[in-house]
Amino acid sequence: MNVLIVCAGTAGHINPAIAVAEGLRELDPKCNILFVGAGRPLENRLIPEAGFEVRNISMSGLRRSLSPKGLLFNLRAAGKLLRSFGESRRLIAEFSPDYIFGTGGYVCYPVLREGQKARIPTGVHESNSVAGLAVKALSGRVTNLLTAFSETLPQFKNPAAEVLQTPVRSRFYDLTRQSARELLGIPEKSRLVVSFWGSLGSSVMNEITKDFDLLAAQRREFTHIHGAGSETAAGLIADGAAKACGGSVPPNVIIKPYLEDAGVYLAAADLFIGRAGGSTIAELCALRLPSILVPSPHVTGGQQIKNAEGLEKDGAAVVLPEAGLTGAALYEKTARLLEDTEKLDQMRESLKKKAPGRPALEIAVRIMEAVQNKKARA
Repeated sequence: MNVLIVCAGTAGHINPAIAVAEGLRELDPKCNILFVGAGRPLENRLIPEAGFEVRNISMSGLRRSLSPKGLLFNLRAAGKLLRSFGESRRLIAEFSPDYIFGTGGYVCYPVLREGQKARIPTGVHESNSVAGLAVKALSGRVTNLLTAFSETLPQFKNPAAEVLQTPVRSRFYDLTRQSARELLGIPEKSRLVVSFWGSLGSSVMNEITKDFDLLAAQRREFTHIHGAGSETAAGLIADGAAKACGGSVPPNVIIKPYLEDAGVYLAAADLFIGRAGGSTIAELCALRLPSILVPSPHVTGGQQIKNAEGLEKDGAAVVLPEAGLTGAALYEKTARLLEDTEKLDQMRESLKKKAPGRPALEIAVRIMEAVQNKKARA
């Protein structure tokens, strides 16, 4: 069986796609899997690291700005889109997929659309409560239409759409708090807070984190590990913590450009602080990890805000708006929540109720069934 998996250039699209690929390999070790991306650095790094091949096509998103620069960017993006259909056709002809699966993002549209024209079974999974444009455009003709949130269903005209949690990589089911802490060298009794602001980071939130870590370095009430998103941002935050402590960063503040295996850090943590993408929400549920979420106000359609509000409504997270937030306020909220063991236990219990089973395996089963059904009709 040949399966083409298409994903865009953020971890929120890439990691669920890799999870599905792992599920397919678990059920069928001989399954041939090829990823398709748009050539962004993260997909070119994460997908090969997971043991899969990735091929890229010419694609670019659109900007909503009406400035001359924005219009020029969109004109070039339109040219890439036109080329992408031909590139998709050639790639499909070369790989001869039995199924094409996408996790959203603009790069999904030309590949799945060309697959549909070739009568190849296709499927998409939408991880956010507000469906993206590519998923909406494809939704009427896909074989399998899956979404992580029931409130997303009315956004589709396809009656076959169904709710299935965002797939989480197998790594999240293999780790325990103890094993993760042993890997990281974190003492069992140390209270650990892990934070990052998405795979690409956030300049605004990294500034707030810098002030947060000034207090963390001075008070040393817990260990804080932060993934800043770049070498430059990590250096600035670490310099601030060092100045607060006479020239060296204290051992309870650990700043890294990237958390290379985020699953290990999250499994070891007592509390997570970060954004509210669909993939992150699924990982928090899988690990039963309490969180303070600061949803990005810049994501199209307020997706992250709606994601976070859904978790907070169920008592599974604390949500803070980015507007007006300070490092001191974030620190005080964190310190108080870590002391409130009853609240943390309640959050874990709420997360347990929302935790997915093994959605990656369920998606893999649907893919295999669709392929078998097509062969049976042939």
